[in-house]
Amino acid sequence: QEVWARRSYENRWAFRSVPSMRGRVLDARGRVLAQDEPTTRVSLHYLRFRLRHCVGAAVHGATVCKRLEPSFEEVRYGYRAGDYGPRQAVRDLFSMPVQAIEPGVLPKDVTSQLATYATTVLSQVGEVTRRQAYRAMREAAQAGRRVGIGDVLDVPRSELLVRFDERLRGLLDLSRRLYEEQLASADRRGADAAQIQDLMQLLEELRDASFRRLQVTWTDEFGEEQKGSYLEELRTPVADEVSFDVAAVLRVESARHAGVFVEPSVRRRVDVSQKTSLHALLGRVNWLDRTVASPDRMRELLTGEVPRSWIDRYMDQRMPGAWAEDLVPDGLVADEARLLMIEEARRRYQRELLTRERRGITGAEAWFNDQLMGQLGMRFVEHDGKRREQALWSHLSVESGADVQLTIDSKLQEIAEAAVHVSWRGYRSGYEVRGEAAKAEKVEAAVALVDANSGDVLAFAGAPIVTDNARHVPGVMWLGNGSVGSVAKPFVLVDYLESARLGRQHLPLTEVEACQGYYDSPFVRMRLRCGSAHWQAGSDPRSALAKSCNCFFYQVGEGLGEAGVARAYKRFGLVAPGDASDPHGLCWQDELQGVSVARSSVDMRRPLPSRSIGYGLQVSPLYVARAYAGLATGTLPTLGLRAGEARDKVRLDVAAESLELVRAGLRDVLTRGTGRGLTTLRDLGASGKTGTAELTSAGDNNAWFAGYLPGASANGVQLAFCAVVYFVPDSEHGAEAAGGLLETVLRGVARDPELAWRYLPR
Repeated sequence: QEVWARRSYENRWAFRSVPSMRGRVLDARGRVLAQDEPTTRVSLHYLRFRLRHCVGAAVHGATVCKRLEPSFEEVRYGYRAGDYGPRQAVRDLFSMPVQAIEPGVLPKDVTSQLATYATTVLSQVGEVTRRQAYRAMREAAQAGRRVGIGDVLDVPRSELLVRFDERLRGLLDLSRRLYEEQLASADRRGADAAQIQDLMQLLEELRDASFRRLQVTWTDEFGEEQKGSYLEELRTPVADEVSFDVAAVLRVESARHAGVFVEPSVRRRVDVSQKTSLHALLGRVNWLDRTVASPDRMRELLTGEVPRSWIDRYMDQRMPGAWAEDLVPDGLVADEARLLMIEEARRRYQRELLTRERRGITGAEAWFNDQLMGQLGMRFVEHDGKRREQALWSHLSVESGADVQLTIDSKLQEIAEAAVHVSWRGYRSGYEVRGEAAKAEKVEAAVALVDANSGDVLAFAGAPIVTDNARHVPGVMWLGNGSVGSVAKPFVLVDYLESARLGRQHLPLTEVEACQGYYDSPFVRMRLRCGSAHWQAGSDPRSALAKSCNCFFYQVGEGLGEAGVARAYKRFGLVAPGDASDPHGLCWQDELQGVSVARSSVDMRRPLPSRSIGYGLQVSPLYVARAYAGLATGTLPTLGLRAGEARDKVRLDVAAESLELVRAGLRDVLTRGTGRGLTTLRDLGASGKTGTAELTSAGDNNAWFAGYLPGASANGVQLAFCAVVYFVPDSEHGAEAAGGLLETVLRGVARDPELAWRYLPR
């Protein structure tokens, strides 16, 4: 009854899907970074192909013939070249005696199949109508001519075989062109070309499915396996993005490519240069059937549990109630048939959703997928005997996704991209010239610029870009040791000043020893060195910060103890809180909406004095920039990548005089301290801190600079920033490497009047 009902309504009614458009991704100024554009896709309807294409009909017709011979019951011709390839198939089909199509000679179903397949092949290679081809076979059989099927036309069999070869070459050429289209599409998307399947491979798989009568299967809510349409009855995608030239050929020569359909589709166009940070941060989209449920399938294999898939959850959350019931009008057919049609509507929608819709799988496309993804539409239509639509009964409206505007300013981003690439290339080349290839591979550079007030991420760039995965952008992650070094000192100084004010554990300033270039630590019982001897300046907080005196911070860290140093970093969101009762829990930003940043960490194997100067503390430059925004404004913003969204801020529980002393020290860094050679930053009135974290016994370092500009621009933005060059040689430090990188960026901003108005102080 179910099979009869399905065939009955499919003869008259059909469901047609309407693909949705994803929303656009825009930059902060409204420039389109990624958008959908109409394209075409090619799909294969194998049932029609084997019945109406001469190559498919030859393969299946020859198989029917061969199986009539004893000991050849299991033989199947295919589409690969060889003894049972398509060229041999048509020869064997043409050799079949024409009497085989006469009624009563063979079983009725075999006769019907042979007649259909032979008619298709003869009509196409003989260039006659199907009626003429069938009549020629019947007349030859009734006349008692002892000839093969290939000899019933006026055209010699040899000529028919030549024409068949031409059609086969046309099919192979189409397969090649579609494969090249897919390769180009995969290259644009950065997809794995190894997963591309050409048309001939797909034909071979569906040929097997046709012979084996394979059906779509699924498990119902009772855990029982159910079966739906035969695989050969479905339109299977061959190529997702097809150029106009190929689509036009298929349209014009549709009669020569029966079963191959050109359908409207969409593709994602990213208007950003490849191999850039922004391209990776935007991310990729892919068709749902390539992204859904692989972990669920593994879970099912391991546990036997059948979990609800992403598609199930999507249908529950996004689809309006009773949509399938509304799609099939009441009273159209008997109640039992209507229930079957409603169930078919659900199955068809899920299947079309998988093959025609896309979702973001990396970067911003994945983070904001719920907003960007539209809703597939569906129509319930009545068609005639040639499956032409005659009437629309009902429809489920297609909905486009919403646009998402990012905080990234693409003009500022371009300047940052160029600066990090030059910096990375320069230091890498230096190692290469010295023949140190292993060290050259470790060099990375990154820069982050944020609005200190709103937390908007205005630009973030890293180099090198080796994949299109946003997680692999340098600065989002880092190779090896990512210690921040002395850029952490201002946060330790803030806690020291607050501990002295509040009477918490600390070393009184009168007991801080002057810097002799080294410090004999009773805590670790060894001599710790400083960059140079700072003498009395090394016992003054402001000067010690400006000069980056390690000896001062060794002593301060020991005086604060483990709890104090940990508190210093937690207060500025550099380290995760210990538990829910931690008073600085609100300072921690667990994730950055739009970028999957590597989690901060502290190497507790490092001795306390070492951690007090930032060794063993590994933090993304994005979160270092956020911490310096807190120093600039007294409030920690929540970083974000989506423009216009409301975000929380956390006011620092710090006395104004403590913050002002630290700010004075950061100003001194650029006027008389370790950053005094950074003239562009100094002229802009910037405050900041250099950092050089030694990584190897040979003196290779991570070079850092972080800071902020003194006030808001005419556009109301106060820049906070952080730059890092990972793994520079001993002769390079934070000021030269990272500070120089930031100066390059800010000079580029200053040269552009529009950017200067947006971001430089009035």
